[in-house]
Amino acid sequence: MSYRGRNQIYESVIKNMVMKSLEEQERQFEEAHSSDTDEMLLEYLKESAVKLHHVPWQREIVGGSYIAKRFETYKTALRAAELPNPKHADILENFSRIQKEVEIQKAAYRKNRAEKKERSAKRRAEQAAKRRQRMENKAESV
Repeated sequence: MSYRGRNQIYESVIKNMVMKSLEEQERQFEEAHSSDTDEMLLEYLKESAVKLHHVPWQREIVGGSYIAKRFETYKTALRAAELPNPKHADILENFSRIQKEVEIQKAAYRKNRAEKKERSAKRRAEQAAKRRQRMENKAESV
């Protein structure tokens, strides 16, 4: 397999890990905030805008999907919070939340690969030791 092919597989694995993590974050947000009032969610939306120094897109903040669901659309939530529509491009890879999650998942992937290699090396060493022991036992019996 070419380097390019391996890199594409790596990027695909990381993308899947990131998407699963983001989905889990959304699920946890919904679970944690299901009893929040609309006003509390709007305040969170406003605080997110202040923290990011711009009005966030739905995918840019944890809970954006839940907020959209609660207000029927994300634009309705923005209007209720008296926030304008986001002016920057809605490009997932540009969001700091996504960039951070990519780095987290890459680190997790590297750690998992290192642990897997370590287990594999240990297993090979154990198998080699067993083979040596069998050969020694066979030599002794002759």
